[in-house]
Amino acid sequence: MKHEKYDPKTHADKSPQAPVREKKKMSRAKKITLTALLSLLGLVVVGFASGLIYVNVLLNRLDRSAEALLPGDPSGDEEDTLGEEPSPEEAAQIEGNAAGGSQLPLKSDPDIENILLIGRDIGESKYFSRSDSMIILSLDKKHKKLKMTSLARDIYISIPGHSNHRLNSAHSYGGPALLIQTIENGFRVKIDRYVSVNFDTYKSIINILGGVDITLTQVEINAIGASLTQDGIDTSGGPGLYHLKSNSALAYARLRKIDTDRMRNQRQRNVLDAIMKDARTLSLPEINSLLWKTLPLVKTDLTNGELIGEMVNLPDYLKWRQEDLQIPAQGTYRAATIKRMWVYSIDVDANARAIGQFIYEE
Repeated sequence: MKHEKYDPKTHADKSPQAPVREKKKMSRAKKITLTALLSLLGLVVVGFASGLIYVNVLLNRLDRSAEALLPGDPSGDEEDTLGEEPSPEEAAQIEGNAAGGSQLPLKSDPDIENILLIGRDIGESKYFSRSDSMIILSLDKKHKKLKMTSLARDIYISIPGHSNHRLNSAHSYGGPALLIQTIENGFRVKIDRYVSVNFDTYKSIINILGGVDITLTQVEINAIGASLTQDGIDTSGGPGLYHLKSNSALAYARLRKIDTDRMRNQRQRNVLDAIMKDARTLSLPEINSLLWKTLPLVKTDLTNGELIGEMVNLPDYLKWRQEDLQIPAQGTYRAATIKRMWVYSIDVDANARAIGQFIYEE
C-alpha cells in the first residue's frame, strides 16, 4: 500500500472552514444615536459635577470658624420667678443631685448619629451667650426613626470646670464644646455633631417665608401683645390661628413666664414645625435664596461631605417615624430655687437611663 506523505496544506484545504464574521460598518443612524447618548451622558456628568460644585459653594457659607469668644454671664434671666431659698439641708441635697453628673457608661452606636441642635440667645458679639433651646436629633438608621430629645434649659447640672448651674449656662461659659461635654457627662449619650443658630436666624427665615401660621391662646395673645401690635396683627377675634411675622413669632417661641419651660419647648417646636411646613412649598429658586441668606448665620462642625450624605438620605428620613422625648422625664425631678435661680433638681441617673432607652432602645 502506498502511503501519502502528510501535507499540512493539503489537509488544511480539505478540512471544514471556520465561519468568518464580516465586519459591518456602523450605520449612520446608530452613530448619531450613540453620539447623542454619549453627549447626554456627558451633560449629566457635567451637570452633576456642576451641581456638586455649587452645593459645596453653598455649604461653604456655613460658619465653621473657631470661636475665640469670652465666657459670658449666665445670670440675669429676666423671666426668672424667684422663690424662697432652700434650707441648708435642702440646698445640700440639690447640689448633691447635680454634682459629678451620671456614673453610667457613655452610650453610642455606629448606626445612630446624635446631632445637638442649639438655639442660642442674641448676646454681645464678643461673649458666648446662653443656649435657649437644646434638642438632640438622633438619626436612627438601625430602627429607621427620627428621634428628638428636648433638654430643659433650667436643669441644674454639673458643668465641667465650673460650679453647678443651669444647663443653658454651659454654652455661656464655653460655647458648643462645653455644652456637649456637659450633656455627655450628665446624661451619658455621645454627641457626634452640632448645629447652632441664634434667634436672628429664625427671624431671617420667617421674614423670607413671609410669616408662619400659629394657633394662639388668649393667655399667649395677652403675653406677646406688644410684639403682635408691632407686627400690625389684629387679635380682636380672640384665640385662634394667626399669621405671625418675625417679631411676634420669636416672642411666642421665647415665651415662658405664663407657664413652664416644657410649654416653652413646645412653642419652639410649633414654630419649627410651621417653618418646615412652609419650606416644603418653596420652589427651587426660593429654597436656594433662603439657604444663601441664612446659612452664614448657622454654625456647625458638620463637614460638607457629611451634609451632602444627609441630603442624599433625606428622602428616606422623611419616611421614617418621628418620636419625641422631653427631659427631665416625668417623676425624675422637682422644681426648686437655688442661688436665686428657679431650676429643675433632677435624678441624673434616671434621666440618663431614660435618654439611653429612648435613643438606643436597649
